[in-house]
Amino acid sequence: MKQRWVLAGLALVILTTVAGLAAMKPGTTSAASQASATASPALPAQQTVTASDDLRPVNSGTRASIPQPPMPLPAETMAAENPIAPASDNRDQALTLPATMRQSLTQVADVYRAQNRYPPFSQPIGSELEALRYQFNQPQQVSIPFPIENGATFDARLTLDRYHYFIGDEQQLALSLTTSDDSLIRDTSLSVTQLDGTVLHRQSLSLPSSPSIQHSLTVDLSDQADNWPRELQWRLQASVGQQRLSVAAPFTLEAPVVTLTAINEPHIDGEFLVLPLSLEYDRSGYYFVQANLYSADGQPLLHLETEGPLAAREPGLRLRASGPALIDLEAPGPYVLRDVHLTRMGGNGVPDLQGEAPQGQFQIPAFDLEGYADSTWSDPLAQQRQEFLNSLSTNLQ
Repeated sequence: MKQRWVLAGLALVILTTVAGLAAMKPGTTSAASQASATASPALPAQQTVTASDDLRPVNSGTRASIPQPPMPLPAETMAAENPIAPASDNRDQALTLPATMRQSLTQVADVYRAQNRYPPFSQPIGSELEALRYQFNQPQQVSIPFPIENGATFDARLTLDRYHYFIGDEQQLALSLTTSDDSLIRDTSLSVTQLDGTVLHRQSLSLPSSPSIQHSLTVDLSDQADNWPRELQWRLQASVGQQRLSVAAPFTLEAPVVTLTAINEPHIDGEFLVLPLSLEYDRSGYYFVQANLYSADGQPLLHLETEGPLAAREPGLRLRASGPALIDLEAPGPYVLRDVHLTRMGGNGVPDLQGEAPQGQFQIPAFDLEGYADSTWSDPLAQQRQEFLNSLSTNLQ
């Protein structure tokens, strides 16, 4: 006897994952910017992962988690856990759900099906907008409205051109200060502080008093940052009337622990385009690498990922692009690999450490699409979930 009322309950659970399933592909999590109007703003807790120096794989916190739908339970278990049941003469009748709910269930199943056609480490990028999700180290902006006298507002915005910096990088900063009642903004200052508020650097700003201030500048901290902590913040302060107000934008400053210098001899191996990575690193450990593959004219094609240990006796890392995905995209190349993000996983009190790709992008030659083997990729667990989603969208009418 079909327990359709149970499926209806499960459908409600599944619908809560629609947004997550629509963005199930692995992605990076950019560091959140926060600010405070006090002397010691609280910074966001940085994401941590658990990896150790013995090079064992870990469940990295750098990738977006994928919400998984619950698996169907045996009929006996469902009956025991759900003592309230509809009248017996209605149990075999199809449940009628709102059209929007049925459509959402179908969309969940379709999205899940499309994303499991290819390996999770080689996923098609649907659009340029979607490609932005995979572009590491995007600009960071902190904006806060402060109430001032007479019900007016002071708006302060501080923008950094990225969150992670390496020693030697120039930093591009932009600030925007306005008052809603034309109150003068004066005594503007900019400084680098530790998380506890200790000032490490003061940046001179000779800006005239005004109800609206727009200013940008370039800063190079490499000659004084050798002994600074990794986690820092830029603090912008200004006076309005009798109030001294501030906004802070966090950032990191460090030496790269790994550098991608080249792609060594790209080649086809079975159903994959293999991109061996030439990596120079200071510390052995467990590393995670992601990058985006574009066509020569800039169209986003695939988001690629790999992870594993880097040590003297290890074979190194390589990215693999799905040949069947490239065939479906009708993209024989040539290609450009860019948006590279390299991370050494932390753990045991050690934070994740970042690497760099100074070249920015790497040219990949074209390959005949007929050279790829047929796809052998399969994920039994994903198939079970797909069948479950299909049954929900089919049985609930």
